[in-house]
Amino acid sequence: MPCGAINNIAEALNLPQTQHRQMVVDFSEQGSQVRTLGNPIHLSETPVQYKSAPPSIGQHTDEVLGQFFNAQQLAELKQEGVV
Repeated sequence: MPCGAINNIAEALNLPQTQHRQMVVDFSEQGSQVRTLGNPIHLSETPVQYKSAPPSIGQHTDEVLGQFFNAQQLAELKQEGVV
């Protein structure tokens, strides 16, 4: 049975192996405070590219719901606390 340490996110981001393998992806240059673990697969000729930071909570809500509701309906949903 495989076993190992169970780490929380902060512990995982600060592990020596994580640091050595440059696994932490920092999106601060894109205006985000998000730091996350990156892809564990490192390929020399085709490295993983992280083009944008993960969205913040609610960042795309209007855009997504706008496909199903008009502006007035969306405003009503917000006013009612549904969104």
